[in-house]
Amino acid sequence: MNKPIQIAGWRKLERGQALAEYWPTIPASILVMVLAGVMTTWMNGAYQKTLNGLTGNWGVSGCTPVVAPAQTETLGQSGTTSAMIFNHQFVVIAQSYDAGTDRTTVAYQVTSGRRPSISHWMLGISREMEERILASSEAYVWSAPDPTTGKTGIKFDIGYSDNASRTIILTFSGELEFGDVEITTKAGRSQIGTSMLAAPIGEKEDVPVEASC
Repeated sequence: MNKPIQIAGWRKLERGQALAEYWPTIPASILVMVLAGVMTTWMNGAYQKTLNGLTGNWGVSGCTPVVAPAQTETLGQSGTTSAMIFNHQFVVIAQSYDAGTDRTTVAYQVTSGRRPSISHWMLGISREMEERILASSEAYVWSAPDPTTGKTGIKFDIGYSDNASRTIILTFSGELEFGDVEITTKAGRSQIGTSMLAAPIGEKEDVPVEASC
């Protein structure tokens, strides 16, 4: 059963609308990574990872364990960050957490192959993670399961032309852990393939840092 898309903060991205319309609402660390990805797509699909995680000042009160203060953090990428399904390419170009807004953002660069090109694709996150989505740069529906592929997750149903590339940005509530989930493509009449790619899988637990006395 498909669930209508619910988007807060960004308007639904219709076919042909520019991603630039949404840039004012995208975290700065994600935006830099997206721009880096766009600038290097011509280099045989090689994506440059240019940002290091931001670090804050860590305080110590006596010998009490402390955690990092609030900050925007570009996460060290975890999980599988690139995948090929037939001749379709998926790359995680950024993972970011903003402690000020308590939001996790991930950006994917999706490049379709040709003959056939992608008609739709599935990101196999759990229903719990889907319910945490606050904003998406592209329309999606919850599908459980998708009637064509038999897979469960969020379905991006805007088709691609041959060799077309788009950036999809998802923002979730909370600080989330990343791990591998199944992605699935449907292309042409019958080409269906799967692989694994990093996506939010659950809440991240704070790990105290022990102070030396």
